[in-house]
Amino acid sequence: MIRVVGPALDPAEALRRCSRGERPFLLDGGGNADGLGRWSFAGCDPDDGVVWRRGDAGDPLELLEAAQRRWTSGPVDDKPWPFAVGYLSYDLGEQIVAAPAGRRFSSVDDLGLPLCDFARYPAVWRYDAESKHAEVLALDGGAAERLIARLARTPPPLAVPNVGTPHWGIAPETYRARVERVLEYLRAGDCYQVNLAHRLHAPLDELGVLPVYLRLRAGAPAPLGGYLATGSGCLLSNTPELFLRVEREGIGWRLETRPIKGTRRRAAGSSDEDARLAAELSASEKDAAEHLMIVDLERNDLGRVAETGSVRVAGFQRRVTLPTVHHLVSTVSARARAGLGLAELLRATFPGGSITGAPKLRAMEIIDELEGVRRGPYCGALGWLGPGLRLDLALAIRTAVWRGGELVMSFGGGIVADSTADDELAETHVKAEAFRRALR
Repeated sequence: MIRVVGPALDPAEALRRCSRGERPFLLDGGGNADGLGRWSFAGCDPDDGVVWRRGDAGDPLELLEAAQRRWTSGPVDDKPWPFAVGYLSYDLGEQIVAAPAGRRFSSVDDLGLPLCDFARYPAVWRYDAESKHAEVLALDGGAAERLIARLARTPPPLAVPNVGTPHWGIAPETYRARVERVLEYLRAGDCYQVNLAHRLHAPLDELGVLPVYLRLRAGAPAPLGGYLATGSGCLLSNTPELFLRVEREGIGWRLETRPIKGTRRRAAGSSDEDARLAAELSASEKDAAEHLMIVDLERNDLGRVAETGSVRVAGFQRRVTLPTVHHLVSTVSARARAGLGLAELLRATFPGGSITGAPKLRAMEIIDELEGVRRGPYCGALGWLGPGLRLDLALAIRTAVWRGGELVMSFGGGIVADSTADDELAETHVKAEAFRRALR
C-alpha cells in the first residue's frame, strides 16, 4: 500500500472527473457538523468486489469479512484509509435479525437491488478539508498513476436534469392511518418505538442523476453524504448519521455509533424563529424519551461485542444543526472484544436501532407489515472498509435510489406513544425538503 500527493480538488469536482470511469463514488464530507465531515474520498474502476442477492449461496457477512481480510495488505497510517466502498441494504436485516428467530418478512422487493454490494478500488483519492491537502492511496504505483491521470482530465459539462413532478407513493391519509396503527401496537405493548417511512418518487433521466446529487450537496451539505453508481442503480445520500466506526485504539479497536433521534425544521430567514425551534427540540420530553430508547438499544448492541464494562455514552442528547433541520445526537462507544471479526460485529449491530425502533425485531416486523415494500439501501449502511477491522459506515437516511428512470426517496421518523399522525407526517416532509430543492 502506498500514498502519493494527489490533486487538491473540490470533492464535487473529483466526483465529476471520476464519473466517466466504472462504478464512480464520492464519500462526501460535505459539511462539518458534530466533528464529522473532515474527510472526503473518491474513486472509480474497482477490480474486485462482493455482491450478494437474496437467495445467493453463502453468508454475506462472512463473505464480506473474508474479502476485507483478503484486501488488507501492508502497513498504513492512522488516518482513514478506505480500500472498499459500498453499501448494506436495510433488508439484509431480515437475514441477521429475523431469520435466526424463525421469522420471515412479506413486503415486496420492488427495487431488486443486491443486499450487500462492496467493491475494492486499487486507488482512492483522499481529501482533508482541514488542511486542504489531497493524497491518492493505492495498491501500487500503477494504480496511483491511473487515478491521478483520471483526476487531471477536464470533465464534460453537466447535463440539465430532466425531472418530472415529484409525488408521494401513498396519500397523506394512508400515512396517517399507518401511524395510528403503530400507536395501537405501542398501546398494546408490542414495542416502545417504531420508525415508519414512506416514499417520494420523481421521474429523472440518467444524465440528470449526477447533477441532482451535486445540487443536493451544494444546497444542504451533509457530513456523511455520498454518491455511488453501481451496475444495479445509483445511490444519492445526504445523511448526517454515523452508523458505525471502527478505529485503532492501542492494540485493539474502538467502536462508535452516533444515533440521531429528535428533529425540528430550520426556520428560513428568521433567526429568532430558528432559535425558538432549536430550544423547543432541546426541551421536548417526547423527543428526549424517544432518544433515550434508542441510545439504550445501541448500548445493548455494542455491549454484545464489547469488552465488559467498556460501553460509554458521551455528549448525551446534544443538539446538532444542519442546513434544513435540528437534531438530537449522542455518541455511544466501546472497546471491541478481542478476536472480534466483521461478521460478528455487523450481526450484533445491523440494522441501526434509530431506524428500526425498539425492541428491534418486533419493530422491524411492524415496519414490514405497514410499509409494504422493502426499503433497499435506505436505512441500511453506506461507506468504506479499510485494513484490519477498520470501517466507517453512515446510516443511509436521507438516501435515494435511482433506477430505471426514477429517483426513489424515503423519509420517516420514530413514533412513540405520544406521537401524533399529523406531526409525524409533517416531519417526513421537513426531512424531504433538501431533496425537493435539488429537484427543482
